[in-house]
Amino acid sequence: MKTLNARAATNAMMDDSDNEVGSAARTKSNDRYTAYKAVRTEQASFIMQYFLLLNRIFICARRNYFLLLARLMSHIVIGLIFGYLYMNVGDKATTVLGNYVYLYGSILLLVYTGKMAVVLTFPLEIGMLTREHFNRWYGLTPYFLSLLSFEIPFQSICTVLYTVISVYLTGNNADESFRIYYFIILAVLASLSAQAWGFFVGATLPTKLAVFVGPILAVLFSIFGFCTRYIDITPIFRWMWHISYFRAGFHGALNAIYGLERPFLSCPNDTMYCHFRSPKVFLNYMMISDVNMADCVTLMVVVMAVMHTLTLITLWHKLNKR
Repeated sequence: MKTLNARAATNAMMDDSDNEVGSAARTKSNDRYTAYKAVRTEQASFIMQYFLLLNRIFICARRNYFLLLARLMSHIVIGLIFGYLYMNVGDKATTVLGNYVYLYGSILLLVYTGKMAVVLTFPLEIGMLTREHFNRWYGLTPYFLSLLSFEIPFQSICTVLYTVISVYLTGNNADESFRIYYFIILAVLASLSAQAWGFFVGATLPTKLAVFVGPILAVLFSIFGFCTRYIDITPIFRWMWHISYFRAGFHGALNAIYGLERPFLSCPNDTMYCHFRSPKVFLNYMMISDVNMADCVTLMVVVMAVMHTLTLITLWHKLNKR
């Protein structure tokens, strides 16, 4: 009995010791979990979320650089092609219509590249965005701003590369240099306005429908106000002429090149008559002699702001619907 009691006492002492060690370990573990939870649940600031997301975009762009390189090279190559096709048409009275086609094609190209390059952005990322936003990793606003902070400068660089190359080859830089600066600004704004439309279409519609509707909207705006005079448009559709960023960019570019009191164009010696020797005659013929540059810029800036706001609202609705 003494031996059994001694063994029982020894076992009891060992159990108490184990319980004390286990209790201390559990207490320490709970303390660590509480501290860990306090650290993990502290939300990052808006600025920190923005910079972290922007850094992630740069990392993804560095890993998948082929698409960005293709966008850059396409603008450079098409700039060389357009410059070769319309070489030296910018400073002669006999090639005004050729320069008109060059300006038309340039704005049309920049609008399509700006829109179609981003129309699939949200359809491809909406699953990841929904999951990470549901886990409260970051907010919608810093995500959207970080995306714009990358896409807007990159598309602007592409546009500037195209315009600089093509303007030099077409001879539109032979006159005052400030006209080229105006043209570049208007081209960038037109491309960014189309980009804003691309974001909105991609955020609103499914993937297959977005790819189809994007070009359709571009065609509609190009018809009503881009290559048609105001008097030739059916009255019921004239409201599209007033809100068309296509029209604002194109008419602004024409006014930058041939307006603003530009002097007479050179007429070759072997040509008997140059009808468009005076740039004002051409602007009057196209019925755009009264274009206000400030109105064109304001319209495109408003289009960008409105479409980006609608895109943000659409994404917020998709992420918060039950």
